[in-house]
Amino acid sequence: MSAAAPAASAASAAAPAIPATMTVAEFASKGANLTVRTGVAVPEIGKYDVLVQVDVCGMCHSEAVPQYMSQAYPRTPGHEAIGTVVKVGAEAKRWKIGDRVGRGWHGGHCFACVNCLKGDFIQCTAHMVCGWTDNGGYAEYMVAPWMSLAQVPEGLTSADAAPLMCAGITVFNSLRRQNKIAGSLIGVQGVGGLGHYAIQFASKMGYEVVAITSPDKIEWAKKLGASHVVDTSKFPCDNKAAAGASAADQLKKLGGCALIMCTGLGAPAMSHLYNGLASGGMLLALGVDMKPLEVSSLQMITNRGCIQGWPSGTPADAEDTMNFAVKFGIKSYVTAVPLEQAPEGYAGVMSGKPRFRNAVVTKSGYAKPEKTLPVNATAAAKGADSKSSK
Repeated sequence: MSAAAPAASAASAAAPAIPATMTVAEFASKGANLTVRTGVAVPEIGKYDVLVQVDVCGMCHSEAVPQYMSQAYPRTPGHEAIGTVVKVGAEAKRWKIGDRVGRGWHGGHCFACVNCLKGDFIQCTAHMVCGWTDNGGYAEYMVAPWMSLAQVPEGLTSADAAPLMCAGITVFNSLRRQNKIAGSLIGVQGVGGLGHYAIQFASKMGYEVVAITSPDKIEWAKKLGASHVVDTSKFPCDNKAAAGASAADQLKKLGGCALIMCTGLGAPAMSHLYNGLASGGMLLALGVDMKPLEVSSLQMITNRGCIQGWPSGTPADAEDTMNFAVKFGIKSYVTAVPLEQAPEGYAGVMSGKPRFRNAVVTKSGYAKPEKTLPVNATAAAKGADSKSSK
């Protein structure tokens, strides 16, 4: 696991000037559209908190959860935040002013519940989630409990690091803990925000990767590291397809998957893909869908298979994810969206428009482009001009 940085006092570094107010993008009420509000008071921190000046925050489809299910409104979403520590609480550990940090889905933990006592912090019964139970990174400043932050390594711009705090950690952390033998066939359903990372991480870990995707992403899947591709326009994820003409049939022709990482939405597609597992294989549900999976106990018994979900990871897991990305050349493909245009960017995410990932960039982020903006901008990758490319 990642080693903790030495503890430091806030007094050990000069405190930067912090304005009285800031700009945020928020859900004003339950179910409301995302809107931008200026003149919001920069929040005070508690003794166990730090104040982070946000440079970039990735935009995730899971922001729909706080949009409709937050405990209080207005709520500022955003759980892929990267920024700089500008203020440290009296009893906050590890961090000092000037540290570059990230905050993901894991919004903190209580240290006292049965899961925390076992060291399983991501399953803390307090269920603290950045941008859901407290305000997240669609803002110029964000308060964060000290234990919820991860150290961002050199070698990643903030925009390239941001999606790793949720999309990246979810696929990396879930994959590395499955104990699948190197060289095994790993299926990746969907080549989007999570899927483009899943293909890269799996191939870099030594697995043979088959991507299950639509025609427009086939070349992308190959570029990212897939050895095989199942074209869902020809071989649908549908149990009603003719014999030999479904996606699962194609996976079986390859010998069946030791693991299928379902990164896209759609319970019916996930349910179908269970049939593409090898004996003892696992269907790993990573894309959120409120509809139930339909897999019978007979199916699970006869192939000794299983289904599992995975909820992101801790800050230590996030650090491992980012360090792996730097060491092995995992690429992020990001479109930068100014904070003031966050509502349009969010609407695009919810309608599935981004090729891979959108990310909100604040004024402080744009002020240091060499450290903030994406190296591999999505628009540039598609052959168009892109102001978000370095």
